[in-house]
Order: sequence, then C-alpha cells, then structure tokens
Amino acid sequence: MEDEVVKDARDRVAAKLKAGEVPPGGVGNVVWTPAFCRMVALIGRCVRSGEPALLVGETGGGKTMACQLLSWALVEEGVVDRRLRTLNCHQQTETSDFIGSLRPVRGRDVTFNTICTVAAELQAALGDSAQSKQASGDKKDDDCAQALVRLQRELGLAVKGQGSPKVLSQAIRAAVAKGVPGLVVAAAEGDEKTASASPAKRRRVANAKVPAEARGPALARRLLGLCAAYERIFEWADGALVEAMRLGGAFLVDEISLAEDSVLERLNSVLEPEHSLLLAEKPLTGSDLECVHALPSFRLFATMNPGGDFGKRELSPALRNRFTEIWVEPIDFSTVEAENLVASHLSWPLLARPMLDSVTWFNQRVLHPLSIREVLGWSAFVSGTAPPAADSGSQASGLQRAVEMYLHGGCMTLVDSLGLGNQLVDTECIAAFEKQLKQ
Repeated sequence: MEDEVVKDARDRVAAKLKAGEVPPGGVGNVVWTPAFCRMVALIGRCVRSGEPALLVGETGGGKTMACQLLSWALVEEGVVDRRLRTLNCHQQTETSDFIGSLRPVRGRDVTFNTICTVAAELQAALGDSAQSKQASGDKKDDDCAQALVRLQRELGLAVKGQGSPKVLSQAIRAAVAKGVPGLVVAAAEGDEKTASASPAKRRRVANAKVPAEARGPALARRLLGLCAAYERIFEWADGALVEAMRLGGAFLVDEISLAEDSVLERLNSVLEPEHSLLLAEKPLTGSDLECVHALPSFRLFATMNPGGDFGKRELSPALRNRFTEIWVEPIDFSTVEAENLVASHLSWPLLARPMLDSVTWFNQRVLHPLSIREVLGWSAFVSGTAPPAADSGSQASGLQRAVEMYLHGGCMTLVDSLGLGNQLVDTECIAAFEKQLKQ
C-alpha cells in the first residue's frame, strides 16, 4: 500500500506537470524507487510538522532531488517567492552567505532617473500650488520666496538630468522649513526610513494613492528618500536564509558538514521552534537590532555525507540534535530498482545491467568508487548519441550503434576517471596487460 505522504507528493507533482509548470532540476523525470519513496515519506512528514530535516547518506542517493521535489510540491503552493533556495557549503563558506552583508549600492543610474521623473512631478505640483495662492491673494515673505526660487532652480536642473541630488535635498528641506506653499506638511524625518527600506517597500510607498492636496508633500517626501538612497554608498542585502525566512519558502543547506562550526552555530536559533534569527551583523536602522521571525510556511533542509568519508567531518552535537536526522541508504547496483533507474534514462534499456556490472567491478579496484551519478551520465551519453529503438530503421544496426556508444561512454566514465585523482589499488590490470604482452 502506498504511503499517504508519497501519494500526496506524487499527485501534486503530476498535477503541476499537467498544468504546464516548469519543475526545478530533474524533478519531472524522477523514478519512484522504493528507496526514494521511503525518503520522500520521511521528509514529507518533517515538512508537515515543521521540523528541520538532516539527510545523511552517500553521494548520488537522491537527497537533493527529494528536497527539491517536496519543496516544489508541498511548500511553494503556487507562490513563486517560496521557491527553494539552496546554499552549497564549502570550507570558505561564511556567515554572510547565510545571513547577508553590506554591499555597494547597485542601480544608482535607475535611482537618478527616478529622481528626475519625481522632480518634474513636484515642479508641476508647486506651480499649481503657487497659482492657487496667488489667486487667493496670499503674500510671501522674502525668505519663503528665496527658498521657493532656489527649489524651483534645483528642480529644473534635476528635470534636465543635471544638478546634485544632495543639493536638491537641501533645497527641499529649506523650503519645508520656510513654509513654502504646497510643502507645509512634508515630514522630512521619514526620508531616512524610506531610504533604508527594502526596494519592494519603496515601490509600495511610491505607488500609494494620496489626496490631491497632499500630492506636493508626498512627492517631497519621496524625493527626499530617493536623494538619500542615491547618496548612500553601501546597502544591506539579505542572505538566502533570511530571504527564505521572510518569504516563507524552503531553504536547503547542501553539504552542511563542509562549513566551519563557527558559521553553522548561527543556525541554532533558526532550528528552534520559534524559527527566529537576530541580525547582529546588520547596521542599526532603529533603536534595537532586527530580529527576523520566519513565516509559518518556512522549512529548512540539510544534506551531508557520512562523517567517515574523505574530507568530511561530523556536525557539532548542539547543531545535530536540533535536526530530525534521516539516514539515506546507498544505492545497491545489484538490485532491480537500480537497474530500472538506469534503464529509465536509456534509449536501449538492455544496456542498463552491463553498465551497473561494469561500474561494480571498477569500484572494487579503485580508491574512490563511482556513484550512480556517473552511471546516469554514462546512460545520458548513450541516449544522446545512439538512436532510440523505435526510430532506428534496422534493429540490428541500431543496437550496434548503441553498443559502440556504450563502449565510448564506458571509456569516458571508467578509464578517464583514472587520471582525475583516482588510481587502481591492486595490480590486476597490470598483470593482465603483461600477460597479453607475453602472448
């Protein structure tokens, strides 16, 4: 009987594919072997209960594929911002890769063009306000008139793409202080908050509808914020983890054991039931440090190879105990499910068993055994170069071509790997070669 979680995931994936959605990676070509179904069932229960999952297993076991599939099927739910964000760890991974960091401001030319556009709108609004005041017979003192003239001059330069945003900002502040008509209720204290806000928030503020009488003050506040944003040199950019927490998406830490412990310890608070993170690295924008609380749909996955592998190590107990650990069984090349997996990628399925037997023989004689990934790469080469059985005019000629490509692919997969940090551990091949020389 099929597991409930597996059935739900398969139905959701099939429905998305039928609707024409583009799956991530190779999710659309997944082979539902018993081992993969077991992994999906366990991770799916972690997704439903909100538990962070740690997948431990050999390379090529389908750990990353299962996380991609479940994120697409169970977490996204049609919301693009909830897509899976992946961070591939290595020895140089830093805390900023997870949380974020200061970076030089990008898109200053776009900000300047927006300043020019808003300056034209404010210039027109000030002209309408001045005409109405003149019609009502109000008189301006000299300071107010001088401030208005200065502001109009700076706005005119900005409309032409000239002048300095800093000088324009000073002119707006002086006009507000002198009570220039149309800018009396402009609050200059909000420009710093607007400048430090996220781009999405700045767009929402810019597109917000305001009454006609408040158009001038609203444009002045927006222009002050744009000028402050243009003058900034650095801005804070959220890391992949913080983005996933804010948007309620899934986050995958691939090869987590390769990162340093000092970096991974920053994840401890995220793995707690509250799913919170204090951004101590972010510059202060208020009186307190910002604390990010993840949305309820946020999910965290992590993958790693066993600690005994070459170059691998174990996680700290404090971090590992916060995960729900799932052991992923390695693929046994002698099983029928491994043969079916390789056959699903071949145009000539009868070549699947010889491929697996060859790799099994090879793995018994080298320092670093090949994984199922190399076998699937071999099968992809054969499928891409040999005509499918249905398209070949003659069954014999098509099979002969497939066998030729099988041999070429085997040389690339097995023989060529000997020169890439791998070597034989016994003298069987050398002995066989010497025997043939004597004959």
